Amino acid sequence: MLERVHLVPQSIRFWCQWVIGMALGTASVIASATDSGDADVSISVRTGGELYRNYCAVCHGPGAAGDGPFSTLLRTPPTNLTQLAARNGGIFPYWPAYEKISGLELLPAHGGREMPIWGEVFAPANGNESSAPASIARGQIAEILAWLRTRQSPP
Repeated sequence: MLERVHLVPQSIRFWCQWVIGMALGTASVIASATDSGDADVSISVRTGGELYRNYCAVCHGPGAAGDGPFSTLLRTPPTNLTQLAARNGGIFPYWPAYEKISGLELLPAHGGREMPIWGEVFAPANGNESSAPASIARGQIAEILAWLRTRQSPP
């Protein structure tokens, strides 16, 4: 008897895992915020701001203007992240920014895939998109982008 095999295309599987990772990441953030009594604060933005300060501000600056303490030490000046939407017709470029943070699009200033500036914090573990660390990394990038979106200068 022939057995039926159902193959799920890679892109559908990636997006399903991404949605599940976002849901799990958001649920953990909500749980931690509820414990601290800050339920009325925009959780993703607050958490994204904390992640940004920990991993991005040293180069891009505390206000995301590209003026961090290490900015003068770099060959390529850090991007002014408050101008992302203005340089994109007033629309925040979520996916291009996501690809740069995750390492899907290589930026020389961020380092190679083997050793990005943030280590493996925002890169999928060993290229395995279905791993738990990869799901957490996707959620963290989404939170940073939510915070950056609130910092955009008017076009």
